[in-house]
This record gives sequence, C-alpha cells and structure tokens, in this order.
Amino acid sequence: MNAGDENTHYFHCSIKARRSQNRVLSIKDMSGRDYNTNADIKNAFLVYYMALLGNDHYVTPVCLDVVRAGSTVSEEQATAMIRDISEEEIRSALMSIPADKYPGPDGFTSQFFKDSYSIVGPDVIAAVKEFFNFGKLLLNEVLGDLVSSNQSAFALDLMRYFSSIKIRMHALKTFDEALGLKVNQEKSKIYMNGISPGDRNKCLILSGFRVGNFPFRYLGILISFKRLFVNECNKLTEKMVVRIRSWSWGARKLSYAGRLVLIKAVLSQLHSYWCRIFVLPSSVLKKIDSICKKYLWPGDLNYKLPLVAWNTCCRPLTEDGLDIINCSDWNKAMLAKYTWWIDSKADHLWIKWVNAIYIKGRDWWSYSPSPSSSWT
Repeated sequence: MNAGDENTHYFHCSIKARRSQNRVLSIKDMSGRDYNTNADIKNAFLVYYMALLGNDHYVTPVCLDVVRAGSTVSEEQATAMIRDISEEEIRSALMSIPADKYPGPDGFTSQFFKDSYSIVGPDVIAAVKEFFNFGKLLLNEVLGDLVSSNQSAFALDLMRYFSSIKIRMHALKTFDEALGLKVNQEKSKIYMNGISPGDRNKCLILSGFRVGNFPFRYLGILISFKRLFVNECNKLTEKMVVRIRSWSWGARKLSYAGRLVLIKAVLSQLHSYWCRIFVLPSSVLKKIDSICKKYLWPGDLNYKLPLVAWNTCCRPLTEDGLDIINCSDWNKAMLAKYTWWIDSKADHLWIKWVNAIYIKGRDWWSYSPSPSSSWT
C-alpha cells in the first residue's frame, strides 16, 4: 500500500514491456542478411558503425600560424576544460535550464527534474559524470572567448552575396580536410525568398545543396512564417494519442492519481512547448484538452461521463482542483512574455531582429502586425 503505483500489476507489466521493447531479437544488415544470435547481432552493429564512422580519411595538417592568429584558449582554460565536474556544478546547470525547453525523448522537461531533484538527483549526477568520463570537454567556460553571441547559431547568408557562398563553401571544405568532418548533403538545404529564379539556381549550384521549402520541421517543431493551420498541428495530437495507446493496455490497472501524474508530467509537457512558441488554433487546444480528459477518466481514448467538470480539474489545488494545465489559458500566458520582451527590448537576438525589421522604432502597443503572422 505504501508503495502505491510502484507496486501494482501495471508497474510490473510496464517494466516487462520496456525490457521487451529494448531487446533486439534479430537484425538485418545492409546486404539483407538476417542475424539472430546475440554475438551475430552485436557484430552486425559493430560492422555497420565502423563502416559509417570508422572509415579512413586523409586530413590536411593544421597550420598553427593560422590558429594562433585567431582566438585561442590559455593554458589555464585548457586545463579547466578537462577537469572533473562537481555535483554542485551539475545541479546548478540543471537548475539554470529554462522550463520551456523541448522535452526529451521520454517526454520530461527540465522542470520535472527540478521538481523531483531530491529523488532523481543522484541518478542525474551519475549519468552526467559517466558522460564526462568518456569524453571530457567543458566548453562553457571558454566559449565566450572563442565565439561571439551572433555566431552561436550557424546561418548561411546565401541570399545577398554570391561571393560569400564561395568563401563559406571553401571554408567548409578546408574544415573537412583538416578534421575529417563533412557537411551532410542529404540533410542540408537552403531556404530562399524574394530572389529571381536565376539567382536561386546560382545559389544552388555554388553550394551544392538542395532547396528547402516552408514550412519545415526543426527538432520536431514546425517552422513557418504564417499562422499554423489545424492539419499542421496533427503531429502534436498524434504524438499524444500514441503515448496513451502505449499505456492503455494497463491503464485500468493504474489509479486515477497515477493517470493524473502521467497527464501532468508527460501529456501536458508535449503540448506545453508548442504553446510557448505558437498561437495554436482553438480547435487544436480543445482537442488536446479532450485527449487529456479521456485519459484521466476511462484510461483510454473512449468517451466516459467525467466524474468532475474539466474546468474544475484545471483549477489550482488550493481551489479544490487537480492543477491540470488549461491549454487555452496556458497558450495565452506563455506568449504574453514575448510581448513583454519585445516592449522592453530584451537582450535576445530574435528580439533585436523583430524590433529592427517590424517595429522600426515605433511603440509596440501601437504596432499592428499582419493577421497571418505566425506570432500574432
């Protein structure tokens, strides 16, 4: 009884399912040959990744005079990059991660780890230390001396200067010859707008990349210069449905309190990141609430008469609610902070861009953006 959902049939079934999911029973190599034994499967993985990553590549010796002419790290900084990392530094780094960062593959955001640090802290510390034991490189302490803030994201200005394309492609080729790291042509695209077809083709010929079109996805998020339509948000709701279906086989064995934890820690976090970036269509927000509501009461996606009104469930605990996020209110509240940043001219690169391109010195409160803009 004291263990709660950690000692239920659902818990043990989920552990068995996870072990079964992580187990590789057979694999097929590039030639189509099947491997079934543990030794053969292990060797197949090894052969594949050796061919992918371990091929010989001649590199051009680095000219030290060129390196010394640029920004370099001192002996003291070089030593700091390979020193042992302390538990307090790990904790401090975790606590400094904004809560609005996209959740990891398990669906948990940094806020989950912050709130439950007293429980998961030792595991987080062990995982981070294990990573640094295999390859120590502490860049934060010296990155500011090497790279400016505007260079933290690599962007090619291909639309205005063809000569810059040649220079940059030559730089990438030199980088490849020196370090053996190549640009992946399959994953590299150029996004262009407002230029003639002739200039467009010239950019593609000079770079060797393919042309990209809007909208496109980056880290699972749709990047668009227009407001999102309902069909463009299907991936978000589909992801929530897939999660619920992966739980539904044992959902009835899980208590209401257990389902509530999954809604807050996983389902709400999946849409929370989108709500911090886009003005989501009202029908999408209602569908998200409907998905969470259906999972809370019957434990699946079937309809069941709710025991408590959803508006009541979204109230704080102090008002006899369940403290579940109301999607519509959350979307408005999260986007309101951008209004504050723009008006106060916060020190962010994209805020400077918005003020320079759109606001142009005018008062934010008198500015009227286009109704089709993705951020209105």
